[in-house]
Amino acid sequence: MDLREKVARALVPVLSGGQEDTRGRSLPDAQFDELSPDWQERHMQYADAAIRTVLDALREPSPGMVDRFVSRALCVSIHDEGSWSNYARNQWQAMLDAAIREHAMDELIAGDADLMGVA
Repeated sequence: MDLREKVARALVPVLSGGQEDTRGRSLPDAQFDELSPDWQERHMQYADAAIRTVLDALREPSPGMVDRFVSRALCVSIHDEGSWSNYARNQWQAMLDAAIREHAMDELIAGDADLMGVA
């Protein structure tokens, strides 16, 4: 399953509240595979827009992402990482974890927290 489909599937319960699938069930209880082809394509288009928005936002790292990159870079060696590719991958993941934590804190402060399993 590619990123586009993962996002489209995740959007079904969020975007489909109050609507019904082809069996008359409310869509938050339905699955992506049960949507009509037109609705599946619509959710794929929503996914495209969401992915573009997130990727555009990630082009500019937040202060927390930069801090995490620098603090991790000062604590590891390329030898310990095994290769430059592993180092880059691990740095990227650490920066994204920082962005997820920042988002979770924003949501918590707003009173609508879904911490996504990131501590």
